[in-house]
Amino acid sequence: MVDAKQVHVEVKYLMPGDDLLLNDVIKLFGGCDDMLTRKAELKTLLNDGLVHILIAKEKTSTIDRVVGFVLFYSHYSTWVGESTVIRHIATIQKDKCVAKQLIQETFNVCNKDGVGRVDVFTEDEWLKQILSEMQFVNLSVEEEWDCYSLKIQL
Repeated sequence: MVDAKQVHVEVKYLMPGDDLLLNDVIKLFGGCDDMLTRKAELKTLLNDGLVHILIAKEKTSTIDRVVGFVLFYSHYSTWVGESTVIRHIATIQKDKCVAKQLIQETFNVCNKDGVGRVDVFTEDEWLKQILSEMQFVNLSVEEEWDCYSLKIQL
């Protein structure tokens, strides 16, 4: 795992027309036998605004390279109200610094939009460790669903 020092990366929204960056996201997503089908699905979801993807990219000498991404979407529950669900986080070499930057930027987006709750559904011990290292106002773990429910103080 990489965690030595912060690599300079830019975190930005992935736009449906960013084909090369979308290819990098799909490669990081892993387990995809049919890249064209996955790419078409993601483009449709992005175009319809059903999911959002923030990417961490670093500039190489000629092109931008995706070093991590977070896929999230909005959800409304009659029990807890509006929330954001982080569905997937991936980084090259399980880079903790990049993952923390992506998570923090997702929280910044939520704060800006007035959303006070973020849920992260994961069984990944690497991600659980990262979340436990970050400073939160209120962090509760729902063991039954293996879900970190993060409440952001607005």
